[in-house]
Amino acid sequence: MQMTLKMAVPDGTKLLIRSVKDAIRIFNDPRGKDKRIFGICNCVSDANKIAQNVQDIEAVNVANAGRFDKSDPKSKVKVFHSVQLNPDELKAAKELAALKRVDTYNQVLPSNERKDLAEALEKF
Repeated sequence: MQMTLKMAVPDGTKLLIRSVKDAIRIFNDPRGKDKRIFGICNCVSDANKIAQNVQDIEAVNVANAGRFDKSDPKSKVKVFHSVQLNPDELKAAKELAALKRVDTYNQVLPSNERKDLAEALEKF
């Protein structure tokens, strides 16, 4: 996965592959204050941990979350067509969506409409 990410990075863009703990430290480092930082997480729980600990997070897109985890498919709820969450990930998604300072949504492709995560979670 790391090699694939490295190959996909455009020229002039820096790629860092870090743990959640290190990502939080990097996001909070004052030297990055004027930089746009794009993070990719393996799960909603990791995105939630980062958003809970970094005040300047603008948005979190949960597109495709949970579709490829190894948990029992019967335990998952389908929040969006491309988002299927197990109970732990659902809890993390609710915590994330409750952060009013962060725009949380689902948008698989840039041409797709953004769908609000908090609104989708109201039925769960």
